[in-house]
Amino acid sequence: MKSTYYEWKITKFVFFLLISSSLSDPLYDNNADREAAAATFKSYMENKGYLVDKGEFQFWSPEDCEEEGGLNCFGNNPDSPYGVYTFHNDFEGEYTNDLNLDLERRLRIDEAVVFFGLTPPLAKYFGFTHYLGRREKDPGIGSKRKSSSLSDTINPMNINVTGDGSYEASFSSDVCIVTTGDQNMFKAVKEGMQYAGVPSEVMNLQVLSSETLNLGNGRKKDSITWLHRIMRFIDKDAGNAYMENPPVHLFRVSPKVPMPAKAVPYPLPDRMNRTTGVSETDLRSSVQGLEAVLRRLFHLRADISLFQARSKPTATQGEQCLEDNANCKRDNPDAAYFANLPGYTLGQNDVFIIYGIN
Repeated sequence: MKSTYYEWKITKFVFFLLISSSLSDPLYDNNADREAAAATFKSYMENKGYLVDKGEFQFWSPEDCEEEGGLNCFGNNPDSPYGVYTFHNDFEGEYTNDLNLDLERRLRIDEAVVFFGLTPPLAKYFGFTHYLGRREKDPGIGSKRKSSSLSDTINPMNINVTGDGSYEASFSSDVCIVTTGDQNMFKAVKEGMQYAGVPSEVMNLQVLSSETLNLGNGRKKDSITWLHRIMRFIDKDAGNAYMENPPVHLFRVSPKVPMPAKAVPYPLPDRMNRTTGVSETDLRSSVQGLEAVLRRLFHLRADISLFQARSKPTATQGEQCLEDNANCKRDNPDAAYFANLPGYTLGQNDVFIIYGIN
């Protein structure tokens, strides 16, 4: 027992050093300074001939879906609340009758949506993903939801923020994330942010590529939607405070005179290889051995019946869904999705067991 105790002590000490030595480096000491920078950016862009509409960044929980009645939470994980972008104001020329304005909008190629503020407090993971929302099903029939990711997710391993570049430093750091299909617009937003005192090192891009999207404000155009995921805050109170009042500013930036013909489109972004190239077949015998132990354990109980669930990976990958014109159900490129076939309805006293080798 003594050796186990000291092993725990050492592990705890190393973990403390890991967290403490990799601190975030936010640009602002308080939200008032951050709000001032956001106001400066908005004023600058308006003086340069842009319309700037303020949006709202808010989180949905499963409870919110129940309270709203019929609100689609898209398979919300209770451990991972969804942050969404919402723009309440009407936009001239944009067709919105078939849209859920709490979630999605139609954008021209020369427009941008700008997220500026703090990333969440320390957690296991966060991710920013943008999606194709709706696409015209057939001429004259209307749109159909597709929910396919449009690029790799921005996460703590690839996000541009201030700090020492570590995973932990990506949390509680100031960031600017720009969603646009126009290289000119990204440049204009970057210049506006720099005028407001925001360095280029914290700029991030989510591409809307005209190679795969039908961008525009009209009825037959694609809609765009966004999801921000957070997994398991280290400090739950800090996490709840962040979600209740996110220190984030959201803008939709549009030229007063539409200039889609002058836009410089982005190519379709490359995606990271989702596989490691390393086979894990050598672990199969260990998994089978673990299954045998579990079966022997439960076979000792006469009141227990075992059913084998067949879990298989699904083809829930945004690039494939875009190619096949399929619904990807808001895939996260950072995650693998599995289905159990055939489906089985769990009774009140049933237990679903997931086992494997770490």
